[in-house]
Amino acid sequence: MGTRIWTRCAGLVAALVVGLVLAPVPASADTLYLRILWIRCQDQSEPFSDEIRLRVNGTLAGMWNDVDTRETHWVQYGLIPRNHAFSGGTLIEVRELDSQEDLIGVVSVDGALVDTGEHEGLANQIDGEYIVRYMVTSSPS
Repeated sequence: MGTRIWTRCAGLVAALVVGLVLAPVPASADTLYLRILWIRCQDQSEPFSDEIRLRVNGTLAGMWNDVDTRETHWVQYGLIPRNHAFSGGTLIEVRELDSQEDLIGVVSVDGALVDTGEHEGLANQIDGEYIVRYMVTSSPS
């Protein structure tokens, strides 16, 4: 009886070891997806309304005219892509449009935030102050 239990245990241990060694390693998720949800103006960059443009990897990610302090603006996914693919990390640029796009600040997005829910970043490095709410996902859906 003791030999039978030992044989079964040895077989189970062998199966576990082989399973651990031979099991395929899941592919790493190289491509991540950034979805910007909204922006909130904490402080305008000029005395009259801002014309805000968000950019991710050079792509337009949001645009609003007449943005004033304490206003929240949701991204409208009509002509704007819903997801922005990236790998590792990326930046959300908050820009103010006058005759050209002037940088207000950036939000650094770390790929380690993947599938951890919604996050907020503060863009205030140059002029004005905006909160950007976003999420990082492993799939574009």
